[in-house]
Amino acid sequence: MEACWALSTLLKQSLAVSKAAEPVSSAPPSLSHDEFIWRVHSYLNSQGLCHFCKKHCSSVAGACPGPLNRAHITISSTFQAPPKPSDYNALRAWSRSTAAPGKPTQALAGRPTTCAASVAGIADVTPLEVQVAALTVNAAIREDARWDSYFDNEGCFPDLDLAAVAALEEINEQLLANEIARAKQADLADNIAGI
Repeated sequence: MEACWALSTLLKQSLAVSKAAEPVSSAPPSLSHDEFIWRVHSYLNSQGLCHFCKKHCSSVAGACPGPLNRAHITISSTFQAPPKPSDYNALRAWSRSTAAPGKPTQALAGRPTTCAASVAGIADVTPLEVQVAALTVNAAIREDARWDSYFDNEGCFPDLDLAAVAALEEINEQLLANEIARAKQADLADNIAGI
């Protein structure tokens, strides 16, 4: 109830501001009071915002503990409010995206999630553009699959068994021992030469 009062106050304020800013015209507003409120509510629902505080407070409708936010809401001119269902109930606002330490990030089993369902957008695309895009994606998938199935192992190191790996480790250890012995001989030669 408070959310409706807040929205009607917001409507009155926005109408007063628009009437003061624009010359007086005899044309009626394009949306009725109920249509305007439904447009604002559906926009807030699509963004997961509370109708009362206009934030992601995760409160049930009508139970928001936050202060009333009477700030103007900027709704894109491209936003199309869906038709209002006859059994509409205000949604729960989404929770903040960052979870607090120790709190679960997902709803408990059997409980509804706190985020609203997203709606796919509609684009003005001709069938030819869709077909070209689909063929492009299909060609990219086939090209990727071709490289997955084709592998030229010419010049690659062969697969090694455990004995070959052990032999390579011994060779590596022997090379290190040889370098240490050469360094000791070089130090001994320097000591004899008095360098």
